[in-house]
Amino acid sequence: MFVKRYGKGNRIFFGIHGWSGDHSTFDPLIRYLPEDVSLYSMDLPGFGHSPRPDEWSLDCIAAEIAAAV
Repeated sequence: MFVKRYGKGNRIFFGIHGWSGDHSTFDPLIRYLPEDVSLYSMDLPGFGHSPRPDEWSLDCIAAEIAAAV
């Protein structure tokens, strides 16, 4: 699964976009990140740079998100 990191801080946040978005959903927020923050932004399975999930089910997609986190 594709995950992009913004910032280099030790306070970590993980952004998950809505169904019509991708990791760039959070781009407008990047300039406001405090220096002590890292934001990890992912492409959900089947969106952006992430491959399709093995199965289009909530359990499969949730498992892939959990593995990425």
